[in-house]
Amino acid sequence: MPLVGDFVKGYGQLPLGLVAPTFGNDGYDALPVASDPSLPRSVDLRDNSQGFNQKVETALRDGQIYVRNIGDKQWREAPMPSCLAGQVVGISLNEDLLIALDSQGWIYTMGNLLSDPSKWGWVRAWGSPFWFGDGLQSPTTEPNRWSLSVIGNQTDRTYTMPDGTQQPISLAKVTQVTALSPDGSKIYTLDPWLAQDYSYEVGTPFNSRFRATSLSSSGSVHFITNEYGDMYTKLSDFDINGSDPAQFRYTWRPDERPSATDALQHLLDPSTAAIQLPTADWAHQPKVPGRITDRISIHSTHAGSENRELRVEGESAAGMHGYWFKALDDPAWQFAPTGEEIQGRWLDNSERDRSTETLVADSPYDYVGTMPTGGELVIDNFAYASARHDAALRVGDKSYPLVLHTVDGRWGTALSMRMGFVGKEGAFGARPAGLVNAVPRNYAAAIEVPYETMLASISDPVLGQFIERDLANQRMHEVFLSVTPNTMKLYDSQHLGGDTTIPNFNKLVTLGEATPEA
Repeated sequence: MPLVGDFVKGYGQLPLGLVAPTFGNDGYDALPVASDPSLPRSVDLRDNSQGFNQKVETALRDGQIYVRNIGDKQWREAPMPSCLAGQVVGISLNEDLLIALDSQGWIYTMGNLLSDPSKWGWVRAWGSPFWFGDGLQSPTTEPNRWSLSVIGNQTDRTYTMPDGTQQPISLAKVTQVTALSPDGSKIYTLDPWLAQDYSYEVGTPFNSRFRATSLSSSGSVHFITNEYGDMYTKLSDFDINGSDPAQFRYTWRPDERPSATDALQHLLDPSTAAIQLPTADWAHQPKVPGRITDRISIHSTHAGSENRELRVEGESAAGMHGYWFKALDDPAWQFAPTGEEIQGRWLDNSERDRSTETLVADSPYDYVGTMPTGGELVIDNFAYASARHDAALRVGDKSYPLVLHTVDGRWGTALSMRMGFVGKEGAFGARPAGLVNAVPRNYAAAIEVPYETMLASISDPVLGQFIERDLANQRMHEVFLSVTPNTMKLYDSQHLGGDTTIPNFNKLVTLGEATPEA
């Protein structure tokens, strides 16, 4: 198994998304014909035993991977290194990549699966620098609890923002393996360009308390369900979340500039729109009106991140086996019969929403500190992986609601990201998962003033001074955070011009761990 692939042959980490797929068949007829009678007649869901992209279908049997062109009936043996053949316990296919896990969770990648089979090839590298790291293990190999997501600039092309505008995808695509924690409340996201650790997460709904039992990801859109069939979706990756200022410009304010045509123009042309933050939160999907299992699936249907289809294995009212399906934003589900045997575990799918019945305990991290103009900034139950946090300014016996938005970016700023290529906590250094005292988590962030709080400032001078002086009279004011279990350091922003800001280290407020009230 090569570490980084054969660049002469045309596979490996480079040229990433810079070369368009060929959708060709050179070498396909040379693949050995398969004879396993248990291979599926149809592949309708993406899970850890089978999958599909725009060109091929794949299936896993007894550690061997099989492949066929969409529309073909005959399965063929996929090319596999001898050291991996027979050792694969799970697969996930998305766009032009297939991830295979062995019994220890080690990640192996087969690339170019939208091109001629003669260009397919395997690598075992994963992690920084630039996807040349020596590999990583998935936190889980359990079926239906991990997935591959690839969003490509040749196929998906754009992100669709909450206001309907389009933003370009990175020239290098975005690849991530998502995996659930044992209790289902954490979604680890493993990016092959980032450090080999488990420190990046997609916060689950309800302040990272939602307990997911199944997960499927495609084109940076994540699809989860709990044991009662309560389902949520979210667009989330390192680039669109605001964590990649080395490639993208971000803003917390409305932006009327036109969108760039590609990522390079976006980065270099200040006359084009920056990515507007915060991005959309989890969307609560309608209940499936029938029996369903934990085999859930999402896949891309057309260019644009809004074009996704959800599928859930289940049974019709008449008792037919198949799957329920809907487009991402459609209001209702439809049923497609397949006649295939049910493979998943039946869920207790109720008609009513039971999302809150299995929540894990709330985050124990509470912070409070006095602002320069007076009043105490209070942030309770800070969930480090969530992007939105309830906050308040406490003035005497009154409490005024605020919202703290955070972007977990490791380096925090464009300047530190571009310079942080060395050192224990640099761009290529691993960091611990969760919140620990030894290594603070750094965030780009913004304090949002809700409309009712802005109105209340007319009659409360302390609140008025807080908004006028501490927040510069802005409804969305940029700050930077450095957080440990005991302290939250809040730095005001300093603009370097254009869309670039860095922390102003001369303007610091430290919020200490809140003391529980008697």
